[in-house]
Amino acid sequence: MSFMGQGVAAPEPSTCSYGTSRLVFRGPRRPMQGAYVAALGGARTFGKGVERPWPAELETRLGLPVVNLGAVGAGPDAFLDDRSVLAACAGAAVTVLQVPGAQALSNPWFRVHPRRNDRFLCASDRLKALYPEVDFCDYSFTRQLLCDLHACDATRFSALAGGLQRVWTTRLQQLLAAIDGPVLLLWLADHAPDDRIAPRPGSGIGLVTRGMLAALRPAAAGLVEVVAPTLRPGGTPADLPGPEAHEAAAAALRPALARLGPAAPAAMLAAG
Repeated sequence: MSFMGQGVAAPEPSTCSYGTSRLVFRGPRRPMQGAYVAALGGARTFGKGVERPWPAELETRLGLPVVNLGAVGAGPDAFLDDRSVLAACAGAAVTVLQVPGAQALSNPWFRVHPRRNDRFLCASDRLKALYPEVDFCDYSFTRQLLCDLHACDATRFSALAGGLQRVWTTRLQQLLAAIDGPVLLLWLADHAPDDRIAPRPGSGIGLVTRGMLAALRPAAAGLVEVVAPTLRPGGTPADLPGPEAHEAAAAALRPALARLGPAAPAAMLAAG
């Protein structure tokens, strides 16, 4: 049943934790003995606003556990600093990493919350010098901050965006190196990767280009792109993928996992 498709809010999902991690994940807890897939990401992996997120759909299609390690607001900083998350990925046959936006990480211009990487904490002297007219005390979230900075001055914003993109590439390469085992990248958004330097107010994946994704390919097992509509207007939150997008992601991931060959469990190979 699609709650969002009927304009009705999905029921509040159960949550859980793993090991000593302070991150809150989508429940119910999944077993991590034997063969399983780890699903690592933010709100799009957690499945905020939908009854069955793509990890649950993928588990049904694969016939083996998919551990949902999606945490709302989490990005590469949160995962790199979480030993329990990295251990869960190390035990998985494959980790599917939802591609995050370039705004959700600490960098030379601003700091974010160590676990809620979408939360803006403070601006550096470098950013204050670049935008002296901006009162950074007015901001709590990085997405709104970047949208307003772009609207204030697109020329100055291009310098900021280029720096964020370089930090994102380095941080994602560090995350891929820290995960022991094959990692399949998942692009799940309402648009394909492009070369825009403007932030996207209606998308959690901002400032990520094809060139940035290409820089990750040597360390990744592959890239699955799923471009699907967001939730219907009036949904909560309205800019996240809806049930159909989660189903499409699971459908696209299944054959991609099967093609990984010896790195994938026998159940995956049989399913492919």
